[in-house]
Amino acid sequence: SLHYSSKNKISFLQIADLPDALLDKVSDIIRKKECSSRAYIDAVIYSTPDSINLSIYKHKLLLSSSAYVLESSIRHLDNGTSILDNPEFRRVITMSDADNTLYLRNSQAGKIFSGVIGRGAWKYADFFQKFASWSIYGVSESSKAITLTGSFLNTDSDASQSYVFSGQKPAASGYGEILPCNAVFVTSISISDIKSYRKSYMRFL
Repeated sequence: SLHYSSKNKISFLQIADLPDALLDKVSDIIRKKECSSRAYIDAVIYSTPDSINLSIYKHKLLLSSSAYVLESSIRHLDNGTSILDNPEFRRVITMSDADNTLYLRNSQAGKIFSGVIGRGAWKYADFFQKFASWSIYGVSESSKAITLTGSFLNTDSDASQSYVFSGQKPAASGYGEILPCNAVFVTSISISDIKSYRKSYMRFL
């Protein structure tokens, strides 16, 4: 997962459920490295020379590029809370059955753009922030490309732009018959009920 840990900085958090035998091997490797260590709650946090923070806590291996994020994860494990306590997210995770899924909370798009892509691209995040509440993408990989296929969830009613597509059904598109072969990018939006679409769009505005 990705977390906004400080101004314009996104930090990763990786959590792995590992068997005890493998956790013991990881512990041995940590002890052989030149890592600093400190106690936090009932856990021990290790910091590597290349600024990776890790801990083995409650039969889980936790790694993060941010000590702040790692401490937060340990606290959540300690008191039994998580993002699954969010009713929206519990609904979101039922919307994909892909082996690898990317969940994006659209309201946080600005932080991701400024922290990962660069603050200069922040202005382009506005579309993602206003389009929907959540975006859900199944990730598939081939030798030539990585493909994201998914859907979105809107919990903000007409406050999100995706509201304008409410009630629309898939419709045939003929763009392939007129699109030049050297096109770099194309977006096709099929509208089954133009009257309903215009009404929803005016309400969104």
